[in-house]
Amino acid sequence: MGQPGKLEVLLQKRITSEKIVIPPGSRILFGVNGIDLFRGLIENVEFSKDGTGRQTYILHAVDHLKLLQRRENAYREEGMTASDFFMHLGNKFNEGFAIAGASLAVLEASTAALDHYYFINESLYSMIMQSMTATHIAEAPDRLYMVRDNLGVIEWREMKSLQLPIVFGDNSLQGKLDNAKQKVEANHPSTSISRSLGVERD
Repeated sequence: MGQPGKLEVLLQKRITSEKIVIPPGSRILFGVNGIDLFRGLIENVEFSKDGTGRQTYILHAVDHLKLLQRRENAYREEGMTASDFFMHLGNKFNEGFAIAGASLAVLEASTAALDHYYFINESLYSMIMQSMTATHIAEAPDRLYMVRDNLGVIEWREMKSLQLPIVFGDNSLQGKLDNAKQKVEANHPSTSISRSLGVERD
């Protein structure tokens, strides 16, 4: 959670510094085949030429977790839960999130009531982490939480809700493993794949 996700876009065809002007802070949406994969903010722009004179335009973008690095003052009231405080920060600094095209949401709320606390000139990330750590102490091992950027929505999530179920008796994974095993061993005779998904080399 501490580091925002990053995206680098490299453009090399029909690019000139005069024709394209994309200032840092601009929003970017990246997708493949109609499926959005990344939504964020352009942090840095580079324009350069290589030895052959070919022009290259590079966009460096970060997701909205970058917004949690801003330093602010905030007060967590007595009895407030960490997820309540998370949304309190979202409401208190809503303008900054909205300008960047982001919002905050709680999908699975925490339940532990926390002590009051004054945060002075701390990053929003530090405020959230301090509250989350206190919640983990109170609610662990049953419930653990994380914060992620889901295409512009900074979500408070319970980790358990993001796990994919494994159904015992389902042979579909074994079928895929057998196919992968045959392909790998046909192309690389010195390599074998075991049933435990480990790779063995002779």
